[in-house]
Amino acid sequence: MGPSGALTIVGIEGSLLTAAVIFTATYVVVALGRVPGLRLDRTGAAVVGAAFMIAFHVVSAEEAFRMVDVGTIVLLFGMMVVVAHLKLAGFFRWAGVTVARRARSPRQLLAGLVVVSGLLSALFVNDTVCLALTPLVLEVTAALGVRPIPYLLALATASNLGSVATPTGNPQNMLVGVASGIPHATFFRALAPVAAASLVLDFVVIALVYRTEMARPFDAPPHPRVKVHGFLMAKGLAASAAMLAFFFAAPTSPWSRSPRGPRCSSRVA
Repeated sequence: MGPSGALTIVGIEGSLLTAAVIFTATYVVVALGRVPGLRLDRTGAAVVGAAFMIAFHVVSAEEAFRMVDVGTIVLLFGMMVVVAHLKLAGFFRWAGVTVARRARSPRQLLAGLVVVSGLLSALFVNDTVCLALTPLVLEVTAALGVRPIPYLLALATASNLGSVATPTGNPQNMLVGVASGIPHATFFRALAPVAAASLVLDFVVIALVYRTEMARPFDAPPHPRVKVHGFLMAKGLAASAAMLAFFFAAPTSPWSRSPRGPRCSSRVA
């Protein structure tokens, strides 16, 4: 290996080290939520980290623009619009209240929460489900005089497990769906059984870990109040039904795209 080859390897190793340092520092800020002494939140940390990647020549500006997946961003934005309508209409709270009012024991409440959280996360983005149902879980558990921890754990874990079932369940699945071109129905057939089995296991584990608390019956079923905007909910549910019908009916992925950038040739000169 000549001097130029050695310099190239050193340059690659230096670039990888720089990328690793920037990536680690960014994720530390994301984990902490902010930088002490600075008005820098998670979103700002991601933007600053991306800027440092360009500033330190880990990637060029052109490469950075090509790495932005427009298909995933458009899909995520569309899901957020639909979910925002449903949230403003009170749909997520209504779904949670329906489960809470029918629960006659801690295990029933836990099972209902796992099912609702998992199902809604499969249909919509899981982050929204957590944000929408957490206040309700705290309200219900406070009214019952029980610890919220088992139910908050069920909400968080079930939303992640249920989101596995569809390409629209979480942003990671959206990236996979856009990049792979896998049809929505094919994705669902392959991963829905995995999500369902995981939700059952999730309930069993939480019920066993907190079996003492699960054995105490409720004095009375909770009756949280819910306010629903009928027209807005109807409009949001109609849009959701049409969207899901289109996703499942499409013979190919609605978000499939051709690979960008140069393709590698297998021919040897």
